Amino acid sequence: MKLYNGTGHSQKEYRKKFLEFGFEVEHEPRVQRVAANQLEAEGRRVAASIPADAHVLVGGAQLLVEAMCLDLLGKGCRLYAAQTERETGPDGGFVFNLAGVSETPLSKWWRKK
Repeated sequence: MKLYNGTGHSQKEYRKKFLEFGFEVEHEPRVQRVAANQLEAEGRRVAASIPADAHVLVGGAQLLVEAMCLDLLGKGCRLYAAQTERETGPDGGFVFNLAGVSETPLSKWWRKK
């Protein structure tokens, strides 16, 4: 199933893992870096770029994600979150390991309405 990339990060390195979970993830991020006072507008811009009834990987700054999710849910989209396990890398930074993909609780609730 196609999964639109409603995040600010490339998913290219996780392609094989997403396929294991049944998703063909869009590699390039739709979210662009913007000033803090533009987060809500960016979320709405991203939502407008995604077709109705799509499956969308969401993530990012709270104001951006909330605006994006409200608009996407209104278009009948389903929202998904990456389940990541963090490890400390050799340089002391976080290494994210994709452990699963789940429909978000908000998306499940919205569909029951």
